[in-house]
Amino acid sequence: MSIKHIGPRPRQRVRGVSLIEVIIFILIVGIAAGGILMVFASTTRASADPLIRKQALAIAESLLEEIRLMPFTFCDTDDPAVTTATSPAGCATPEVMGPEAGETRYAALTPFDNVNDFNGFAMAGGILDITNTTITGLSAYSAAIAITPIVFVGIVATEAQQITITVTGPGNITVTLDGIRTRHAPHPAHTQCTAPACAESNEAITARGFTLIELITAMVLTGILAAVAAVFLRVPISGYFDIARRAALTDIADLAVRRFGRDVQTALPNSVRVAGACNGGRPAISNTSKCAREAATARNHPAALRSARARVPTQTPCRSARPIPAFAASVQCPIWPPS
Repeated sequence: MSIKHIGPRPRQRVRGVSLIEVIIFILIVGIAAGGILMVFASTTRASADPLIRKQALAIAESLLEEIRLMPFTFCDTDDPAVTTATSPAGCATPEVMGPEAGETRYAALTPFDNVNDFNGFAMAGGILDITNTTITGLSAYSAAIAITPIVFVGIVATEAQQITITVTGPGNITVTLDGIRTRHAPHPAHTQCTAPACAESNEAITARGFTLIELITAMVLTGILAAVAAVFLRVPISGYFDIARRAALTDIADLAVRRFGRDVQTALPNSVRVAGACNGGRPAISNTSKCAREAATARNHPAALRSARARVPTQTPCRSARPIPAFAASVQCPIWPPS
């Protein structure tokens, strides 16, 4: 025998979440959502980046080509010793970093005439040509140029210069392009660099492989980055393929409608019938179109029609080509001609 407890049952203890737990949960979700939204925002901004970056790169390349075509001599081009001096000591007007007094990029009589003259040059209100005219479509871009001596593959710093061009486009998108200009002639007889900096530069071009640990680390990091990228790229890629499939189906349906319309327009009078699924799923075809063709033949070639009927005596002659009611097609297959 079992004894049942009579009376109010004891309450079960129900425990919720504390305020601290709610705050921690909100913080974690907010941080995660913020990271995801930042990725989407950067992706949206980067959708227009290729065009801006390509234009900025084209501007930087054109400026770099303009500078590299300039002379790189110890003397100013107006100096009589410009083609013979092998050091600044042999010049009456030695070249210095920056333009000489009165020289500008846009001047017709005293333009920039040396690589050094472009050091510190900038275009802030749009990209200008050599006639000081703003180029159409490039008013939102700016450029800055810096020229610095550099030790380049065993060439001393006085014989090589690094050209750095920074172009900034809309949305604060920046492209930086570097180039090297070396002195061709005249130059001193001894240009081989023996300083420690030159030795480091020569060793820098020595090919070096990688270890197994570096390879494994690179593979692991690449896999992690690929997995993270796949999570964010899956939905846009799936949407792209869905749009492509819908577009293909729309094109097929439009082509079918156009063909139906063309067939209906070119059909004989009273030859089109709306019928149900008859003869194994095929629409019922009445004898009206045949009768219409025979009527046309009788008007144009009566003798040919009588000869054709004489050869087929058992054929039922066409009667009045009256239309079949539309509701009859949904009940049974139309029988034509009627008995």
